[in-house]
Amino acid sequence: MILALAVELLLLLALLTLAPRPVPRFKGQAEKTFELANVDADNAPATKSRSRVQPHAKAAPNPADRAKPAPARAESQPPAPEPLGEIPGLLHLSREDYAASDIGKIKRAPAAAPAELADAGGPDGSGDSAPIGNAPNGEPLYAAEWFRRPRDAELSPYLAKARAAPGGWGLIACQTAPRYRVENCQILGESPAGSSLGYQVREAAWQFQVLPPRKGGKPLIGAWVRILITLREG
Repeated sequence: MILALAVELLLLLALLTLAPRPVPRFKGQAEKTFELANVDADNAPATKSRSRVQPHAKAAPNPADRAKPAPARAESQPPAPEPLGEIPGLLHLSREDYAASDIGKIKRAPAAAPAELADAGGPDGSGDSAPIGNAPNGEPLYAAEWFRRPRDAELSPYLAKARAAPGGWGLIACQTAPRYRVENCQILGESPAGSSLGYQVREAAWQFQVLPPRKGGKPLIGAWVRILITLREG
C-alpha cells in the first residue's frame, strides 16, 4: 500500500510540473493592448489570425444633462448708423432722367455754317475788298472769290475720306499766288469735329483757283483768303 501511494504522489507531481505557469501582474500595471491599422483583411496572409477590434461602448447620456438647455451666446450687435439726413446740392434722378442723360445715345449733327462763312461767289467787279477778320499770322483775312469753282471730280477723292455726312464743312485760310493759285493753306475749322474735313479740304486746295483781293483796283498777291467747302447731297 505504501508503494502504491508513493506512485500516485509521483504522478500528481508530474502533472503539476507540466501545467503552464500564470504570468505575474504587479499592482498598478495597466494591461497593454495593440491595434493593427491599415491592414486589409482580404489581403492578409492566411497564416495570420484575424483580429477584430471591438468598439468601446459609449456611456449613455444622462437624462438630467439632456434636459439642461445650452447657454445662449451673447452676440454683440453693432449700433445702427445714424441717418445722414438731406445732403445739400444732391439731385435725385429717376430712371428716365438717367436714360435721357446718356450722351452715348445722342446723335451728333454737323454744326450749321454761319452766314459769314459762306464764300463770296464769283467776281462782281466792285472796288476794294473788305477784310472779314484776321489771318493766322494776324494779317487781314478776306473772303475768297472763285475764279473757277472746283469740280466734283477734283474734290471727291479727298472728301470721300472724311467721316462726315451732307451738311458738314471744312474751312481753311490760304495765301493767294500768281495764276489764281493758293498756297500755305492752314485749317481754321471743321464740322463735325474730328471728321478730318478741314484736313481733306486743305489737301485738295492745290487745285483751287480764286481771285486775289483788290485794293485800289490792284490784286493783292500773297493776301490771305478764307475758303469754305460744304458737303451737299448728290
